[in-house]
Amino acid sequence: MLCTVSCFLALCVFTVYLNDSTASMHMLALIV
Repeated sequence: MLCTVSCFLALCVFTVYLNDSTASMHMLALIV
């Protein structure tokens, strides 16, 4: 369960990073 969630978050962050590095920064900020 936890691994699935972690993988999902990683995939989301990676996708956002590909779309817009700035958006990725905001996403990481929200996670932290």
